[in-house]
Amino acid sequence: MKKQIGIWLDFKEAWLIELHDGKESGIRKITSNIESSHAKGGAPSGGRQGGAFVGGSEKGHNRRRQQQEVLYFDEIMEAIEHADEVYVFGPGEAKDGLLHDIKEHRKQFHSHLRAVETADYLTENQMVAQVKQYFKEGNKVEI
Repeated sequence: MKKQIGIWLDFKEAWLIELHDGKESGIRKITSNIESSHAKGGAPSGGRQGGAFVGGSEKGHNRRRQQQEVLYFDEIMEAIEHADEVYVFGPGEAKDGLLHDIKEHRKQFHSHLRAVETADYLTENQMVAQVKQYFKEGNKVEI
């Protein structure tokens, strides 16, 4: 039995749509817990990043956010570790962050990844339909 998973994600949440031999077998939502607010101000002990001054509190915020992203991607990867094929889609940069995580830290999983595509915010039913359509058409994209 072939296990296919479509992942719609942004930095707030990920929706995992699981198919077994093309038929929907489950949907799971993972909430990210990534801070969405941006640190304000800055301590005089900060430094320069590129050409801009980065205050001490902003550095801490950036470091915390990176750690939160790692934990979020770890949880997603743990949930899909037994998938035969994976299709990733969504708005913004989260899907690119997941792709980077796979390429850098989970090379053994890279062969299961079929495509990473941009998609709008979708309803749950639209996500399911897109995943079914993707795997039905047998699309294969080099990543």
